[in-house]
Amino acid sequence: MSVCGADLDDLLAYTTEKQVRVRHRWLGGIYYGGFVAILLYTVVYQVIIAHGYAKLKELSGSIRATVRPAGIGDGDDFVQTYPDVQTLKYCEQCNNSTQPHRLPCVSFNALKYSTATTDLGLLVGTRVKRQQQPQNVSCTAESYGCTEWLTSTPPVSYYIGAVEKSTIMFQHAAAGVEDLELSQAIYNTYGYRPAPVVRGVNGETTASPSPALLPVGDVIELGDLLRVAGVDLDNAAQSSMHAVNKTSDELPRYTGLTLRVTVVYDSVGYHYTVRANPIEAKVESYVVSHGVNGSALREYQDLHGINILFTTTGGPTYFDFQTLILTLVAGVALLASVKTLANVCLMYVLPRRADYRLFVQTVTPDFLPDSEHESRVLDDVLRAKRRKRSLLVSTRTETLNEERMTDPLVAAQAVPVADGAVQDV
Repeated sequence: MSVCGADLDDLLAYTTEKQVRVRHRWLGGIYYGGFVAILLYTVVYQVIIAHGYAKLKELSGSIRATVRPAGIGDGDDFVQTYPDVQTLKYCEQCNNSTQPHRLPCVSFNALKYSTATTDLGLLVGTRVKRQQQPQNVSCTAESYGCTEWLTSTPPVSYYIGAVEKSTIMFQHAAAGVEDLELSQAIYNTYGYRPAPVVRGVNGETTASPSPALLPVGDVIELGDLLRVAGVDLDNAAQSSMHAVNKTSDELPRYTGLTLRVTVVYDSVGYHYTVRANPIEAKVESYVVSHGVNGSALREYQDLHGINILFTTTGGPTYFDFQTLILTLVAGVALLASVKTLANVCLMYVLPRRADYRLFVQTVTPDFLPDSEHESRVLDDVLRAKRRKRSLLVSTRTETLNEERMTDPLVAAQAVPVADGAVQDV
C-alpha cells in the first residue's frame, strides 16, 4: 500500500534489535533467577509490603505538653506525693548512699522547675543552680568594662528530687491541610480512644493510663519515657560531658539531656517514639528585686534538665495511580539491569567468552583501508550487501506490479512486449 508514491511499509517500518539465543544453562540461570528475584521484590515488597501504590496525605496540626509532679487525684483534688528521700541515692539527705557528687534535693515544683524552650519544647528540671547577685552601684548605663552584677556570693546547686515520678500530658491534633475546620481533625487526643504505645530504640513499649481518667490527653510518666529511650540519669557514660571527657563522672541528672518525642500517625491511629540525645539542656533566668535605697538584687537561676522536643510524622494514605506507576517503572529498570549483568558475564566473565563473541558480535570491514587487500575486501562485502538489498527492493517492486496487473482496468490498457513482459500504455 502506498500513499503519495511512498510505501507505507517503508514509512512505518519498525526497527528492532537482533537477538542471539545462547544455549548455556548457567547463563540462563543467572538471567532468569535475577529476573524472578527482582519481580518478587517489586511486586511483593515494593507494592504490597511497602505500599508502593499509596500516597501520604499531607497533615497540619499542633502539639503541646504539660508536666505535673507525682501525686494522686485530679483537678482541685490533686495532692502531690513525695517519695521517701532515703530512696533517692543522689540526694545529700539520703543517709545510706555511697554515690559520689550528691547534692541537696528540693521538691519538684512545675511552675519553678519546668519551662518552655525556644525550640517549642518542654524543659523539666533535674538540677538548679541559684546565686544572689547584688547590683554594682558604681556602674552606669554608659560604663564600659564594668560588671553590673557582682558574683561574690557563691552559687548553690540542688537536685530536684523524684523528677522521674512526674507525669507528662501530651495533647495534639492533626488534619489534612485542606481540612480547615477543627471538627475535620483526623487525629486528636480528645475523647475516648485506645491507650497509645510508646516505642524506644530498644523496642520497649509502654502506654498511658486509661483515657477514661483523662480524656483530654495522653499521660506518660517521665521515668517511662527515660526507660524506653534507654536513659539512666545516674549513668555518667550517658552525659554530654562524657562525650568530651571520657573520665568525666558528671551525671546526666547534673548536665541535662534531650529527648525527642515523635507522634507517628498511621492508618489505624497513632503512637509515640522517643529518642535520647546527650546534648546538654539548660535555661538561664533571673529575677530582680529593688531595695528601698535604690539598690537592686538579682537572683540568678541556671536550670538543667530534660529538654523534651516534639515532632509529628506520618499520616493516612490513599491509593494513587501515579505512585504505583513510578514503583513499577523502577522495577522495570531493575529488570533491565539483570540483562546487563548476563551480557557482562557472557562477554567478559565466562571461560568461553571469546567463542560467545563469534555469535554475538558482528565485525565490519575496515572502512579506512590501509592496503589493497583491505580495499578489495571492503568492495566485495559492500557489493554483496547492495546485491542483497537490491534483491529485497526488486522483490517488493515486482509484487507491486503484480498487484497492479490484477486490476481489470490496468490489465485492459496493457500491451504485450518482448519476452512475455507487460508494459503499460
